[in-house]
Amino acid sequence: MEWPMPARSTRGVLCYYINYLQTLTSMTNDDVAISGIGQRNFTEPRKKALLTNHLKHQQMEIYPSKLTKMGADQIFALRGYLRVTIRQYFYVRHRIDIAYPQLPLICVAGGRRHQYFYPIECIDVLEAVEQSENL
Repeated sequence: MEWPMPARSTRGVLCYYINYLQTLTSMTNDDVAISGIGQRNFTEPRKKALLTNHLKHQQMEIYPSKLTKMGADQIFALRGYLRVTIRQYFYVRHRIDIAYPQLPLICVAGGRRHQYFYPIECIDVLEAVEQSENL
């Protein structure tokens, strides 16, 4: 399922997406500022799935764990190795120029302490369907 598209200006659409993603979190903006963690935890992990759309022949289903406070032009990829930002990484690796680098990123927890970051414009929302409903 694709993002629901409201009939608004580009800025209004971006605000709508950010507000939608923030409804999935348990922390308010004040909680984030007080704790100083810079990321917000999602309230119900594995209830919403995200499908990547930046890979040509492969789409991956990912499950978000956090929403970053900073954008793709401020967060470093590869744990800060070589000081390459997420925006630069996506351009070099996937030939995608992120149109809105100031928007928050979706953070997906990997093995050990690894985190994967995805720009909002490179994902589609997918409703998780219970197995028992299909039977």
